[in-house]
Amino acid sequence: MSILFDKLDFLNYIIMDMKKGVSLVLVMGIFVILGIIVIAFITISSTQLKISHFTTYSTIAFHAAEAGLDYGIARIPVNLEAFPESGMWDTLPNNAQYKSGFPDAPPAPIEKCGQSYLVGYSIEKGAGTDFYDFKYELSASGKLHRSERVIKAMIKCGPLAGGTYY
Repeated sequence: MSILFDKLDFLNYIIMDMKKGVSLVLVMGIFVILGIIVIAFITISSTQLKISHFTTYSTIAFHAAEAGLDYGIARIPVNLEAFPESGMWDTLPNNAQYKSGFPDAPPAPIEKCGQSYLVGYSIEKGAGTDFYDFKYELSASGKLHRSERVIKAMIKCGPLAGGTYY
């Protein structure tokens, strides 16, 4: 009988040792799963941060192109040359840049696209002065870091009296 109890004690000892080993494996498995979750969370967070930065830079580049468009419109009709005059990008206070034309091309001048005669306009009744609408085409680019945006616009000025410097 004592041999049987010795064998049972030995089996209990082995089983208890195996249970300790199982809990070690179980804890290690939980740590691996937690590690995978943490790595996935870090990857998703960094991707979201990159997307957020790109969206911010793209919006700032759009506003820089809009500033270039406003600058070009303010120059119509007196100065239709490309801007900035240096042929390079003009820098804004927030380090965004703008110029006329497209990003990879040299600055483009403001193009006069035509004029249309307007009937029924006069300075005073019977004066006989002709009036016109003048059309201009302008494109402006903005950039910040690697984000670039382009705005192209058709500007209509008028009615203006014929024979003026417009």
